[in-house]
Amino acid sequence: FFFAETRTFSCVCPACSCETEMSTPGNVVPVAAGGGALVRAGRLIGRPRVLAGLSLYLFGLYAVLYATAPIAVSPELEREFTEKMSRTAPVQIEGFIEAELKLHQLQEEMYEVRVWFWRFRPQYREQVERIQPHLDDAWAEMQVLLKEQEARRSAAYATVGVWSDFGVEEARALLWSS
Repeated sequence: FFFAETRTFSCVCPACSCETEMSTPGNVVPVAAGGGALVRAGRLIGRPRVLAGLSLYLFGLYAVLYATAPIAVSPELEREFTEKMSRTAPVQIEGFIEAELKLHQLQEEMYEVRVWFWRFRPQYREQVERIQPHLDDAWAEMQVLLKEQEARRSAAYATVGVWSDFGVEEARALLWSS
């Protein structure tokens, strides 16, 4: 390899005016521009695509953190919403608490018999095979009740709308819980 003498000169292109080092003719290596990272950041933000993306990002942060809901809820809609939301409580859905207790009891039984290497230990394998169908049935029953609860919640939120105080608050809660 040949190491030639390097010279610093100003770039002639109109887009950048940075300083470069020239080691050999035709081999231009960029050097930090006068002003450093701030100058490069300013040039980057000046690009339309980057500016649009940054603007949308900042607007999203504002909307999630600080913006108020654009639609005000009337008192009668709020009353209807709270009434419908009260019907989504587990005590309001017939059989919900019993199904949940049954599911938790079966899960606890399964936890006790699923020991290390239960598949290779006949006494535990038999117990797991005995409990598993009941656990599957309880889980399926619970899924039906959870779908009913979600349908009731959805109907309640449909009365006030997505852009109401309640809808925006739920969206924020979902964002922060994810």
